[in-house]
Amino acid sequence: MPRLIVIVLALFNLFFVSLVCAQPLSTIDLRDNATLSLGSYIEYFEDREGLRSFEEVKNLSSSAWLLSNVNTPSFGYTDSTYWFRFRLLNHLPVTQNKIIAIQYALLDRIDFFQVEKGKIVKRVLTGDTFPFSQRPIRHRDFLFPLSLEQSEPVDIYFRIRTEGSTQLPITLWEAQEFTWADQDEQFVKTLYYGLMLALLVYNLFLFISIRERPYLYYVGLIASVLVLMSGMHGFLFQYLYPQSPAIHNMSMLIAVPSAVLFAAVFSSYFLRLESVAPRLNSLLNAIVVVCLLCILGAFFLPYNTSTRISVFLAIPASFIIMFTGPYAWSKGQTSARYFTLSWVFLLTGAVIFASSKFGFIPRNMFTEHAFNWGSALE
Repeated sequence: MPRLIVIVLALFNLFFVSLVCAQPLSTIDLRDNATLSLGSYIEYFEDREGLRSFEEVKNLSSSAWLLSNVNTPSFGYTDSTYWFRFRLLNHLPVTQNKIIAIQYALLDRIDFFQVEKGKIVKRVLTGDTFPFSQRPIRHRDFLFPLSLEQSEPVDIYFRIRTEGSTQLPITLWEAQEFTWADQDEQFVKTLYYGLMLALLVYNLFLFISIRERPYLYYVGLIASVLVLMSGMHGFLFQYLYPQSPAIHNMSMLIAVPSAVLFAAVFSSYFLRLESVAPRLNSLLNAIVVVCLLCILGAFFLPYNTSTRISVFLAIPASFIIMFTGPYAWSKGQTSARYFTLSWVFLLTGAVIFASSKFGFIPRNMFTEHAFNWGSALE
C-alpha cells in the first residue's frame, strides 16, 4: 500500500510539473494583412546574469514571464539580458509572408529563434557588434522574414543583450507594405541629411571666407550631429564600414561628446561670454574639458560606461547651454535673441532624446526623432 501511494504521488507530481511547464505563449491571431506593433503583445523575462540557455528559458513557468503593456518595451541602460516571446497564428486561408522589424539599429546582440511544433526551425545571430553580412536581410534595421502557413502556430523568441540602451521597437509587417513604408522613411531621412550637409558646406565656406572661428565650431557641431544621427539610424554601418562593427561603435561613442563640445564652444564664442558672463563662460569651459575626457575615455573605458557618461552629460549640458542665450540677452547681447530662438529646438530635442535612452521618459516616435526635428528647426 505505501508503495502504491508513492507511485500515485510521483505520477501526480509529474502531471503537475507538466502543467506548469506547458506555458502558453501570448498568442497573436492574424486575421488580416494589417501592420501590427507587437510591443504590447509580447512577454519578457529578465535574465540578470545573462547565462540562461534557450532550453532553460523555453521551459520556464508562465509566472516567470511578464506581459509588456507598452508599444515599445524600454529598460534604459542595464546589465541584464532580456528574453522576449510571442506566438503568431495565421487564420487566413493563404500563406502570409511577414517581416518582424526591430527598428533600433544600436542593439549589440540579437538571438532570434523560430520554433514550430516544439523544434527550432530557424536561428539567427545578429546585432551591431557583428558584421553587416550576418543579417538575414541587408537593411539598416534588424529584419526577420517569416512565412506563416494557415493555422500553424509559430513561436518566436528573442534574446537581447546590449551595452547601450535596451529598447525593443518591434513591428510585424506584411512584406510588401514594409518596402513601401521604408521607401517613404528613407525619403524623409534623405531630406534631413541633405539639409544638414547643405548647412555644413555653407558654414564651412563662410569660415574659409571670413576666418571667424564660430563658423568652424558650428561645422564641427553639424558634422557630429550627422555622424550621431546617421549612426543611430544605421546608415553609416550599412554603407561606410559594414564589416567593421568596432569602427561603428567607436564613432557613436565619439559623436555624442563631440556634439556637446562643439555646442559649448560655439555658444561661448558666438555670445562672447568671456566678457558678457565670465562665470558662465567658465562653466562652459568645464563642460568642454569633460567632453574631451569622454572622447579620450572612449578609447579606454568599457563601452557601457563610456556611452552612459556621454549620454547623461548631454542632459545637464543642454540645459546650461540653453540658459546662456536668455542670460546673454538680458545682459544686452543683441545676437543672443537669435541664438535663443533657434537653439531652444536643438537643445530641447537633445534632452528629450537622451532622457528616452535612460528610460526617464517612454520611447516613442516623438522622443526617438526629437533630436532630428530639433536640429532641422535650429
